[in-house]
Amino acid sequence: MSPELFPPVRLPWRKRLFRKPLFWALICAALAMPWYLGGNGMELLPYLLTLLGGWLCGFAFVNFTLGIRRTWLGVLLHVVVAAASALLLHWLVFDGSGFLKTLPGQLRALLFFLQMGAIPGVAWIWLGLLGRITSVAAKPSKKAKATRLAPGWEDASPGTRVQFWALPMTMRALTWAIAGMCVLGGGLAFLLMTAFDAFLLRFGSATLIIIAFGVLIGLPGYHLFRAVLGRRTTPCSVVFGKERLTIETHAQVAAIPYVDLERLVWRNASDYARVEVHGGGHAFTLLVGMARTPKTVLPQLPPLSQKTINRLTDAGMEPQPSRRPGVTILAASPSASRRDTAKLRK
Repeated sequence: MSPELFPPVRLPWRKRLFRKPLFWALICAALAMPWYLGGNGMELLPYLLTLLGGWLCGFAFVNFTLGIRRTWLGVLLHVVVAAASALLLHWLVFDGSGFLKTLPGQLRALLFFLQMGAIPGVAWIWLGLLGRITSVAAKPSKKAKATRLAPGWEDASPGTRVQFWALPMTMRALTWAIAGMCVLGGGLAFLLMTAFDAFLLRFGSATLIIIAFGVLIGLPGYHLFRAVLGRRTTPCSVVFGKERLTIETHAQVAAIPYVDLERLVWRNASDYARVEVHGGGHAFTLLVGMARTPKTVLPQLPPLSQKTINRLTDAGMEPQPSRRPGVTILAASPSASRRDTAKLRK
């Protein structure tokens, strides 16, 4: 059943707005800007707001490139922007520093704000690009494919089952955890700069020092964050039966009739591979892409079969369009009589 037959279910504009990283980046900018215009941009609060806002911009851009349907085009855009932003930041720190000093005070403060925010944004763009490169490099060879495979569907008559490893964490919680990590790392860098101010300023630009702290604190912090997440990995399973969906984790087992499902998100690849299920009084989000899996298992999911999608649509769910590759989204029909609709379709 083609997704084009169904109109997309649109969330209220407020909810859509609050889910946009760029909206929160704008809030951070509006809160921090008065400090910069007043010459106090390096105080702790505006400094942390700037780091968070810059990271949100980088986060939004990386997500945008990952959502482009033509993968090669997303990679090309990612590479071009990463290179251009790094060159621009390098110019601002070194060659352009003298020129910036000749500008009027207010304009110089604005550019300094953008410069500070660009540091975590560019760093995240490069981390995302590094992730793309390592994921390509980590693709198993023909010989290794026999020993490291993605989970597959198993027969669970009258349905199918997949067993996998995942993190029981929502995407919202993951986003805020990463944001908290950035703020914590930025606060640590600020405290170190304050404690060793006289010593550090002998070595040149404060911006260069911050970049160094990003390499020395940010990268280890990110890998530590991934390791902490990996410790929460747990075995899970999902069974698509004839009339119900069954989810099992280490702490809970839930069987949800298809007619009670409200929303299902199934993403089979990338760092954001996951299962999201809402309905029947239950809400599950199982992150697969960031889970720590055995050496023989890839952190992925198998694509949903057309037979499974047909069972869900027969129960009154409607496929939703998605611009991200490898994502299947089904949402409950607006109709209030889904059980009657399901009976008619049968």
